[in-house]
Amino acid sequence: MSIINPYRFAAGVGGGGGTAPPAVSCYIVGGGGGTGARQSGGGGGGAVYYLAITGYTWAPADDTTYTVEVGAGGDGGYLISYEFGGTGETSGITDGSSYETTTSSVLKSLGGGGSEGGITPQSSSQTGADGGCGGGASATRPSSGTGTNTGGSGQSDISAGGTGYGGGTGHYNYGGYDCSNGGGGGDSEDGGDGADVGQAAGAGGGGRANPIHVSGLTGSNETCGGGGGGGCGYTNTASGGYGGDGGGADGTDYYGTADGAENQGGGGGGTGLGMAHDPSSQGSNGGSGVVMIRYPDSYDEITVSSGTAYLDTSDGYHTYSFTGLAEFSWET
Repeated sequence: MSIINPYRFAAGVGGGGGTAPPAVSCYIVGGGGGTGARQSGGGGGGAVYYLAITGYTWAPADDTTYTVEVGAGGDGGYLISYEFGGTGETSGITDGSSYETTTSSVLKSLGGGGSEGGITPQSSSQTGADGGCGGGASATRPSSGTGTNTGGSGQSDISAGGTGYGGGTGHYNYGGYDCSNGGGGGDSEDGGDGADVGQAAGAGGGGRANPIHVSGLTGSNETCGGGGGGGCGYTNTASGGYGGDGGGADGTDYYGTADGAENQGGGGGGTGLGMAHDPSSQGSNGGSGVVMIRYPDSYDEITVSSGTAYLDTSDGYHTYSFTGLAEFSWET
């Protein structure tokens, strides 16, 4: 594996340049969602967009600068200001068009939804935020027995790069214990539901296995987009649910937080009730996303004019991975 950046290679000299390939496979993962700071469900996993299996083909142009943006994970919400977990940011490739405009020149995957903490009155219903994948709903302990908890909706619009499922549905047991559910996976089942009795928390949905690999690059080669497990924490003996495969963090115990894995779009793990004892506490953060491209090595390498790309040339392909903001082109 090698690293290409503008300090090592001038445009068109050693670092690439030449005719663009007629078709490029892309693997794009949005950032995972964060969680609230008290009795929060797991954050949604970042949506996964892989052109080679959706039937869409990206045909890049010569002498065009493309911008890569890798979505950060959503921040955990602060209890003192009653914040939800933040939604993960969009990842994608564009030639300067807005991500909000759906055109053939824009490829993107939305971030996972942030989940709500147990911050509203206990009798209220709570819903996880929507996003690339739905965030898990928060647990409540409704004194009236009328509260409900609903996972956020997954984004399935392929033009937006979303292949996500919703968070599971929370449950409560009147007069007993409560639990939270995990967020949905990047391209898998919905987040697991919370149990209706006891202290068990639902597991996060699994992610999609990454079909593009860069030798030696940790994180982005793994399964991506799993939602975090639900935090179950009405007592300090309870533990959280399991995160989905793909970087989704496990739910935590009474006091803990658990961040989603970087460069995998994993959702943050849900938090327990004990966070309420510290007004300055913050929920779990979502993991950042990744952007990868692959094409036959009979075509020239790219020129990276800004940022950093990780290059692996093997098995007849050039494979690039971007973990942050960058610009590249094929210059004739």
